[in-house]
Amino acid sequence: MKDKKWILIGLGCSIISILFIVLSNYLINPNYYFKHNIFSIEKSNPDERKFKTNYLANNQSTNNFNTILLGSSVATYINQLDFLNMSVYNYAVSGMIPQEYIYAIDYLDSQNSHKVENVIIGLDFYTSNKNEIERISSFNIKHYISNPTMKYVTLENIKFLLEGEPLSRYYYRWKNIKYAIKLDNDIIKRNMEYSIRIIKKELNDYVYYLKYKEDLFSIKNRYKNKFFIIFIPPITTPLLHLILKEHFIEYKRWVKDIIAVFGQVHSFAYFNETSNDFLNNFQDGRHFYPSVGVKIAKDISNNETKHSIILTKDNIDIWLRNLRDNLK
Repeated sequence: MKDKKWILIGLGCSIISILFIVLSNYLINPNYYFKHNIFSIEKSNPDERKFKTNYLANNQSTNNFNTILLGSSVATYINQLDFLNMSVYNYAVSGMIPQEYIYAIDYLDSQNSHKVENVIIGLDFYTSNKNEIERISSFNIKHYISNPTMKYVTLENIKFLLEGEPLSRYYYRWKNIKYAIKLDNDIIKRNMEYSIRIIKKELNDYVYYLKYKEDLFSIKNRYKNKFFIIFIPPITTPLLHLILKEHFIEYKRWVKDIIAVFGQVHSFAYFNETSNDFLNNFQDGRHFYPSVGVKIAKDISNNETKHSIILTKDNIDIWLRNLRDNLK
């Protein structure tokens, strides 16, 4: 009789635990598996590939975008509402590579009220690194798109609830907008040192991806009816100095390949006030604050050069020469 009692108690506890996990999975909903945000809980550090793909799947009736923004984690800090005269969906995700762009564009077109007209792409130098492309390929967004809105019981929501917001550097609002918490200068300096070490290691193993231009041409030719706007995001002066010092020849080839495909590129990556004042504009070597994203959105929207330089085949050589002169 006692054994039966303990079995029932154990069974009851197990059921309660499972129900708690299921309920938290539904209520917290960090990666947008469901169509609600009951408690308006901030989405702290979600899996961006899951979150942004599921967001589209769960908003088919209201998706009405005419522009898609693609890029790496740095582009996620650009508020999609800051673009003028455009209805933008920010589909940028951490570590995104060009081999993911087609899947993202096609998926947004399939979940949208109409096909998007404009494609904005933020290209980072690492996207030309053969080794980085191979490393990131296993996380390709196509795996998430092939099975969106996976409503399974998961402990990730419990982890999310226990971690809490104060420990995070950034968080998402419900409307796919990413915010960043201003860090103390000491933390930024440590982040800078750490990111420089990591990126220097990546640069030591750098190999230019020989099909880079070919892959970009494939993307452009697939969407001949879409207008492409390409930009190079800003990075801190120490990081830009490191990249140019270690791989100037490859950097030159990379920018020229981009121009050969798209005709022009907005470059925010040069030695200027924003890159020099990294304590106020950046969280580490690469990731800027959303306030910098506002400048990027306005320059792109208005085709202006208040915070960028529009590079073409006519001025690229002079610009590269000036960059190199700044290294001396």
